Amino acid sequence: MSRRFNISKLMHHSYEGIIHRLRTYFKFVVVRHPYDRLLSAYKDKLAGSNKMYQHSLGQRILRMFHPYLNESVLREGKGVTFPDFINYFISKGKFTIDPHFSTMDDLCYPCQLQYDYIAKLESHNSDAHNIITARLSGNGLDSLTAVHNTTAGASMGKGLSQYSDVSAVDIEILTHLSYKDLNMMGYTHDKDDLRTFMSTGGDG
Repeated sequence: MSRRFNISKLMHHSYEGIIHRLRTYFKFVVVRHPYDRLLSAYKDKLAGSNKMYQHSLGQRILRMFHPYLNESVLREGKGVTFPDFINYFISKGKFTIDPHFSTMDDLCYPCQLQYDYIAKLESHNSDAHNIITARLSGNGLDSLTAVHNTTAGASMGKGLSQYSDVSAVDIEILTHLSYKDLNMMGYTHDKDDLRTFMSTGGDG
């Protein structure tokens, strides 16, 4: 993406250039509810037709929880259930196995970088409008708000009811592992509120 849109990464600048940008640039990060991110990653990488992830991560999960399966099935790595997927991460005690499943704390360093704005995918329309109008208005970029004027945000988090297959104990452990993200990004970590979030798909 950085090559396609000619965006230079922070790491490509000198130390002085990095410090200058961190001190003077408007910095924002787009986050997503940790439970939503995990479910989305599971659907994309394991429940779909992503053979690379099925042959690697899927195979490891099946061998851990279903070693009795036929060897050809184990090698294929298909059929990992969502509870299996959650159990795998719980057994590791962290989500840093892969960037697609890592926490925002590990990916975006919110404790080290003082972001000026935290945008949420669940409210991306209003957040995009706030960022663009507050920081880019008058620079010929006002029309960008139209690009984000979609109804995608309204369906964000649909399907979180899959968490109903995950045990209450595992949900509690998952909440503990996600605590920093939930807390820093302004999401609730109250168990009852999280259950409501899951049952309503994030629309409650």
